Amino acid sequence: MALRCIILTQSPTLRLERIGSTLDLWNLEIMADNEHQSREQSINIDQDNNLEEILEAGPDCCIYKVPQYLRKINEEAYTPYFISIGPLHYGRKELMGMERQKRRYWSEFGKRLNNVQKLEEFKTYIKNQEQTIRAHYSVTSTISSSKYVEIILCDAIFIIELFMRNDGGHKDFLLNNAQHIVSISQDLLLLENQISYFILNHLYSSVFPSSGHPSFFALCLKFFENTEMFNWSFSEQPQLKHFTDFLRCAAVGQVQRTVQSGGGIPDLPCATKLKKSGLEFKGTATVAAASMLILTAIQTVCSIKNARRGNSKDNETTS
Repeated sequence: MALRCIILTQSPTLRLERIGSTLDLWNLEIMADNEHQSREQSINIDQDNNLEEILEAGPDCCIYKVPQYLRKINEEAYTPYFISIGPLHYGRKELMGMERQKRRYWSEFGKRLNNVQKLEEFKTYIKNQEQTIRAHYSVTSTISSSKYVEIILCDAIFIIELFMRNDGGHKDFLLNNAQHIVSISQDLLLLENQISYFILNHLYSSVFPSSGHPSFFALCLKFFENTEMFNWSFSEQPQLKHFTDFLRCAAVGQVQRTVQSGGGIPDLPCATKLKKSGLEFKGTATVAAASMLILTAIQTVCSIKNARRGNSKDNETTS
């Protein structure tokens, strides 16, 4: 499965052609909803005007805007095109169709809880944690407090309900369509499309205790195993900041296990192919910069492998 954090091999036109030929009628309806709601619905959130750069991020900052030197290689590689999560891409008109699905999942989660008071407790908890949540982003949002809390709560409930449905094998057209799962998984792993993991874990654990229910971490593992990018196994549960950090932990763990066993990274393209794919090779003097380059390389490899896999499937379909 491709991870679009680094590179996309398809142009927007080719992507639309692929979507038009492979998705079912419901997914096409999502696109129509996107256009319809962008004309019909009054959106008070203007992305550019509601995000302000923080000149010096605090110690708790862990969700960043992608640096321009990487973004300019391929803007689409870092941008969600199916669903927005968190405040950084909220309000983009092309993603508004999925807001209906979030409301549907909100309703289904409410039925699952059968406890209106618990949802109010969720809202109060996020309100109390609002400043902590805001401090996790490298840009500050001027979205009002009440709207900000609503965005975080709605997205958190969507993710929890999605993961629980995936775990329970529910019949749901978001989960029963492979393309939907791929699109949602990709967007959930994008750096700019995150909410803090501690929020998700707390809300889930407060209503589904460990006895009789899988942990939220276990739900995450089961969902992202669908991506087939890595062996999502851990010797111990890592302290996660968000889903991109989850990806990093999985990637680092796999590389460490490979090195310890004396093997190499399978299907690793040569430096020439990596460079053509947009990976820039240069020296680095800091651990943070080195980590960014390593993660970039890993994600580029994932995208190249997915492109090969996609081309192979296309050839099988047309043959």
